[in-house]
Amino acid sequence: MMKQQTHNAPLIIFVLLATLHLQSTLSSVDNSTFKVYKIGHYSWELLFDIDNRENSGTVTQQFEMTYNANCSYYNLKNEIKTTSLATSTGLEVGALFKIVSIRMKGEIDSRVRSMYEHLSEIRFELKIERTKTEIYEIGPYSRLKMYRLVFNGPGIDYLTSTVSTTPHPMKDVHMRYALKLVPFLHYIDVIYTTDSVSRPSNIIREVNSQNSDINRGYGGSYVWLVAHWTTKPEDAASEIQIVVQYRKNDDYKDLAHGTWFGVYRYIKILTDLYSTDRITEIALYRTSDKRDDPCDGRWQYKSKDINRYRGKDYLYLVWNKKSI
Repeated sequence: MMKQQTHNAPLIIFVLLATLHLQSTLSSVDNSTFKVYKIGHYSWELLFDIDNRENSGTVTQQFEMTYNANCSYYNLKNEIKTTSLATSTGLEVGALFKIVSIRMKGEIDSRVRSMYEHLSEIRFELKIERTKTEIYEIGPYSRLKMYRLVFNGPGIDYLTSTVSTTPHPMKDVHMRYALKLVPFLHYIDVIYTTDSVSRPSNIIREVNSQNSDINRGYGGSYVWLVAHWTTKPEDAASEIQIVVQYRKNDDYKDLAHGTWFGVYRYIKILTDLYSTDRITEIALYRTSDKRDDPCDGRWQYKSKDINRYRGKDYLYLVWNKKSI
C-alpha cells in the first residue's frame, strides 16, 4: 500500500502530486505497445485435371466448386503471441494484449484485407462457405488443368474463387500488427481527504455515477479507492477480499477511517500464481436494494458488502477477469 496523503498539505500540492502519479501510472501502461510482423502466403492448388488428348470429340464437364474462408481471432492472437515470444518483442509469457491496428503490404486482394480488418476490430470467429457451378469444354486432343488461388495467413485460411489455367507467382503479404498490452489490477490504494474536491482524479468509480466515497453517509474522512495496474501476470491480482472486523490491523488502511462505529474495514488483494485468471476491470456498485445483483450481466464477480453492519446503502467492489 502507498503512504497516506497528509491531511494538512495544501490543496494545490495534493492535486499536483495526484496528477503526476496518475500520469506515471498511465504511462507505464500506455507505453506497453509493440509491433509484431507476420507474413501471409498465396499459393495455387490443382483444382482439376481433365485429359482429353486421346479423343477426337469435345468433352463438356460440369464442376461444382466450393470456396470458403475460416477466420479465427483466437488463432490470430496465438500466432502473434508465438511469434512475439520467439522474437523477444516485449511480450511476456501469460501477458494479454489487444490488436490496435494492422498494416498490410503486397498483392493482397480486397476480400482478404477486409477479413483482417474485421477480424482485428470485431474479434470474431467466422466460417464462410459458398458453392458455385462452372461448365468447362475441353476440345479434341486437349487437356485442361485448372488451379485455384489459396491464401494462408495468421488466423485466416481462404480457398478463393479465383481460378487460372496458368498460375503465376504471387508475392507474400507483409503484415505489421500494433499491439497494446492489457493491464491487470496490481493493488488498490486507499486515499483519505477532508473534502470531496480533493479526491484523486483516477479513483475507482461507481458504475451508475453514484457517489464513490466509501464513507458516504457515515461521517469520518472521505475515503477513495485508487486502482494501480501492471502488465506483469506475476504481479497481478486474482482475487479481492473485504474484511470486516473489530480488531485494528496496522498493515492495512481502514475503509471506515474517522467513523465512530468501532468496526474496521479492509481490502485484501490476493495473487494466486497457480490461477490462470487475472483481474482486468474493476468498479464500485452502490445500491439501496439488497436484491440487486451486479453480476447479472456486466460484471462477473462482486465482493462482500463493504457497508456490512452499518446499514444504509449496500456497497460492493465488482470486477471482471481474463485468462492468461
